[in-house]
Amino acid sequence: MSDEYEISGFGKLIEGDGAGWETGCGREQRQDDQGLGRRIDPTRDPRGPTGDAASVPARRGPPAGQFGPSGARSEGALREANIDLFLVNPNRPRAHGVATYPSLTAIGQPIDALLCLIGAEGTIATAAEARTCDAGGMVAIAGGFAEAGAAGTELQYRLVEACAGELALLGPNCNGFINLRSGARLTGAPPICIPKGGASLITHSGGLINVIAAAVTERGGGFSHLISTGNEAALDMADCIEFLAEDANTQVICLAVETIRRPERFFEALGRAHAAGKPVVALKYGRSARGRQIATSHTGAVVGDSWVYDVGLRQHGVAVAADVLEFADRIVGFQHIDRARWRSIKGLAIASLSGGWAAMASDVCEDEKVDLPALEALAPQIAAIIPGTTVVNPLDLTGKVISDPASAGAAFEALIASDEVDALLVPWSLDKAGLASGAAVIEPLKRVAQTTSKPIILSSMEDGPLSAWARDLPNQGVMPGRGLRASIRALSAMNIFMAHQERLAQPRPTTVQAVAPRPPSPSSSSSPTSRIERSSRPCGSRSPTLTFGRQ
Repeated sequence: MSDEYEISGFGKLIEGDGAGWETGCGREQRQDDQGLGRRIDPTRDPRGPTGDAASVPARRGPPAGQFGPSGARSEGALREANIDLFLVNPNRPRAHGVATYPSLTAIGQPIDALLCLIGAEGTIATAAEARTCDAGGMVAIAGGFAEAGAAGTELQYRLVEACAGELALLGPNCNGFINLRSGARLTGAPPICIPKGGASLITHSGGLINVIAAAVTERGGGFSHLISTGNEAALDMADCIEFLAEDANTQVICLAVETIRRPERFFEALGRAHAAGKPVVALKYGRSARGRQIATSHTGAVVGDSWVYDVGLRQHGVAVAADVLEFADRIVGFQHIDRARWRSIKGLAIASLSGGWAAMASDVCEDEKVDLPALEALAPQIAAIIPGTTVVNPLDLTGKVISDPASAGAAFEALIASDEVDALLVPWSLDKAGLASGAAVIEPLKRVAQTTSKPIILSSMEDGPLSAWARDLPNQGVMPGRGLRASIRALSAMNIFMAHQERLAQPRPTTVQAVAPRPPSPSSSSSPTSRIERSSRPCGSRSPTLTFGRQ
C-alpha cells in the first residue's frame, strides 16, 4: 500500500450537502482531479443549485434490527437541517416512519455524505461499497481499530485500503462533525444547544466536543464547525486546518490535540491559517505519563513530551492552553472583540473602583505576561480627575466616580488616549445587579469605546455567568470578560497572534551568514518539530496522507 495519496472533496461533506446513519446525500456530478483526487465545490448552497433539498443516505444495521440512540439523534437532527436523508438498513424495511434501503447501491443516486454507525467489520464493508457508489465522503464512528492494539491496527489498514484513495474518510473512532451554519450533524454525540459563531473546533477526542462547546457558550461565544478526527486513518488535523483556513465562516481555529501525526504538514497548515488572518488556539492534553498512556488507548496516538508540543506550537504563533477553561478563555476574545480592534497588546491600562481589585489585576497581568505601563506622564492629568492618586496604572478610581460619573469618563478617555496603552480593562460585575448599580461606570465606558479602535474590556472579577446585558456588550464595542484572569488570557491570546503576524510581515534577510553545522546528537534533536515527528511516527494507525477541502 502506498504511503501517500491525495484526495480532495471532504470539504463538501463538511459544508453540509449530506448526512445520515450511513447517511448520504445527492450532489452535482464531480470531475476527476489530479488522478485519485476529486474536486467538489464546497461553496455550493446545501440545498443544491435548484433550491431543492440535498439528499443524504444513512446506514444502520444492528443484529436486532433496532436503531440505537445515536442513530435516532442523528436522524432527527439531519431532518431538521432540510437534507434529503436516506436510511440504509438491510434488516428492516422501515424506520422512523420512512422506508429504508437494503444497501447504498439500492439508493440509485450519488451520495455526498455518509455517516456509518455500525461496527468495525461492517464499517470496512460500507467504505468499500461507498467507494463504488462514488460517495463524497464518509464519517466512521466505530471503535475497535488502531486504538485497540495489533488486531485493530490491521482492521484500520483494511479500512484505508477499502477507501482506495477515492473516498474521503473521517475517523474511525471519532464523533463526526457538526456544521452549525448548514445544520448538518454527522455525529452520534448527544445534542446540546450550541450558538452559531466564528470559532471552529478540531479535536481528536469526540467526547470533548460538547464539553468545549459548553465552556465557550457560557462565555458568550459560538461555533461554525465542530470536527472530531479520532484515529485519523486518512484525514487528519492538518487537513481540517487547511479546510478551515479557507472557510469564510471561521474566524478562529481551535485545536484539542492528543498528537501531531504529520508535523511538517501540520505546521504548514498553521501557516496557511495565519496567512488567511486566522488565529489558532490549542489545548494540548495527555501531558502526564498516565495521560499519554490513556491517549494511546484512546485514539492509537503516540504522544511525546508535552513541552516539545508547547514549544513547537508557540514558535508558530499558537496560543496554548492547559485545560478546557483556559482554552475557552483564549478563544472567546477573538469573537467578542471586533476584528478592526485586534492588535498587539504591548501596554494594558486598568481602571478599578477598588484598590484590592487593582492589585489583583496587576498580579494576573504579571502571570500572563501582559505589560502594565506605569503611565507616569499621565499622573498630573489623572490627579486632576481623581485627587490623591499616586499610582496611575492600575488606577483606583475610588468611590468618587459614583457621585461624579463624569470623572469616570474623563479617566477612561485619558488612559485610552495614551500612546503607551493598547487596551483598557475595567473590572465590574456582569450580573443583573451590576447593571443596576454600574451606570456611572458602564455608560461612560461604552461611550469611550465608540471613540477608539483599541480593545475595551468590562470584566467581572469572578467567573460568574454573563447576564443578557453583558452578552450584548460586543455590539457596543466592549468585550465582556467572565473573570479577571479569563479577560487577561483573551488579551494574551490576541497578543500572541498579532505579534506573530507582525513577525511574518517583516522582510526576511536576503543573505544568511554561513555557520558550522551543529553535530547531530544521538539522544536528542535540536528541533521541537523533529521531536514531535519521532514521537508520533510509530503510531499504529499511520495511514496514507490525504488533502482536505478545496484544492
